[in-house]
Amino acid sequence: MQENLSKIKRVSTVLMVLCWLVIIVSPVFIGVFWIMPEKMSVIAEVEGMGLVDMATLDIWQKISCFLVTMVSQGILLYGIWRLQKLFAAYQRGEMFEVETTAHLRAFSISLLIYMLAKPLVGGVITVLLTMNNPVGQRVLEIDVSSDDLFQVLLGAVMLVVAWTLNEGAKAVRENREIV
Repeated sequence: MQENLSKIKRVSTVLMVLCWLVIIVSPVFIGVFWIMPEKMSVIAEVEGMGLVDMATLDIWQKISCFLVTMVSQGILLYGIWRLQKLFAAYQRGEMFEVETTAHLRAFSISLLIYMLAKPLVGGVITVLLTMNNPVGQRVLEIDVSSDDLFQVLLGAVMLVVAWTLNEGAKAVRENREIV
């Protein structure tokens, strides 16, 4: 049991650091992407943004796309921050605490909101990107993939797991109070 707890703490430390790395690097990468889209044209093609020459975007389009992207990413980054707090609690050995399960619940909800908002954000971005195109060549594209649906399912499953763990944590707390 103690050996497994040590492993959980070590893995949780690594995952906590990875979460912080994502929290720090993600906004920087998104900013660079929208400030210098011409340098990121390969990624733009992969993401289906080949509808417009990324090098010809007006500054207002770049800023607007950055802000729209950061709203959705902000939701996800909040979830990752809560996931980092979950791993920090595991690192401290706080496995069966109500407060710990709240972090998993918050991450799950953030993932669900992010995934449900993702098609709308993509639609707003395609409109912004094609706003300067001639009439008839402007685009509103709403994209939902099987990966998106799987991630919504994953978020829902994690939410139920968090709920179940929360009930278990309440039982552990009650047992502590009895003794």
